[in-house]
Amino acid sequence: MWLHPYLTWLSIAFNVFVPICMLTGTEHDGRSTMLLTMPVAAVVPAISLVRQRPAGRKAATAPERDEARVG
Repeated sequence: MWLHPYLTWLSIAFNVFVPICMLTGTEHDGRSTMLLTMPVAAVVPAISLVRQRPAGRKAATAPERDEARVG
């Protein structure tokens, strides 16, 4: 991959720089856009974690039930 790891660090810096500019900029209404987007960015991973948690618990308890029936 060309320019590795420098391009990775540049991408990370850009991804931090743009939201800061949007929150502090005065020319456009970027602040309201960011403030409306941030809750969505928090809710989507939270939903994912909630949906994956029961599946992990069921997979862990299923073999225990089978062993109890056999033994």
